[in-house]
Amino acid sequence: MRAKIAKARAEAPRELPKARLCAEAILAAIDGEEAILQALQLLKHGLGNNWSITTAMQYMSGRKGEFAADCADPQEKPRLYLAHLIAKQVCSENGLGAVTSPDGIDVAKLKALSQAVKDQLQ
Repeated sequence: MRAKIAKARAEAPRELPKARLCAEAILAAIDGEEAILQALQLLKHGLGNNWSITTAMQYMSGRKGEFAADCADPQEKPRLYLAHLIAKQVCSENGLGAVTSPDGIDVAKLKALSQAVKDQLQ
């Protein structure tokens, strides 16, 4: 298992473009149906017609999505990690993967990433 996790971490920088597309599809829900459709179109264009909001959620809820978020630029990390947490919650609630709901550690990490960006801007 450790070797599998190490491999996923090593491949994470190459997974970042996929994570960005998936995160945008997930976070588009905030902006309404038109934004979701637009993000879904970009997702399918970038990753293939077999991708959907569900597959984006499943990808971002797992280790690959989390590790890709960890590899992003500091300003981008909070947004990608937020998408990871949303996906993790949705997948956990709906049985879309073997993930647990976000916990206090997850929320603390998101707060720390957001604070780091805020501090950098000041």
